[in-house]
Amino acid sequence: MESINPAQEAKVWQRVRGNPPEEQTLGKLLAMEAECRQICQYLQRNTHLRDSRGLARLREECGKFYHILLGMASVRGLDVTVSAPPAVRGNPEGLLRQSHATRQRAIALLEELPPEDRKLLKPKMEEHRLSILELLGQLPRK
Repeated sequence: MESINPAQEAKVWQRVRGNPPEEQTLGKLLAMEAECRQICQYLQRNTHLRDSRGLARLREECGKFYHILLGMASVRGLDVTVSAPPAVRGNPEGLLRQSHATRQRAIALLEELPPEDRKLLKPKMEEHRLSILELLGQLPRK
């Protein structure tokens, strides 16, 4: 009997069952990372936070998370497509709050990934969430 490549097997089962849960989860997480990165880019270009090292670090981390998630999908042979992130506009506080809420949803969504992946990503995402809170706390109060 001929053996089948695991990537081919995953694609066959995807057609039979629809998107596997892990593929859906990685797709959602990738979309969230793209949104967070878009928010950081907007804040760096259009607000007084443009020179913030913390914001630059957040943007870099979003890019790293995005590529790590793509790598996870690639290792598993999953076909994850990510739509373009939504256009971003708003005040710094509102955008940072949105980014924080997105990060919290991403951390909750990690529970759907295998334990070894969750262990790798969760501590870093928690640190990222704390960095967003720190940046939010540094904004001038009215």
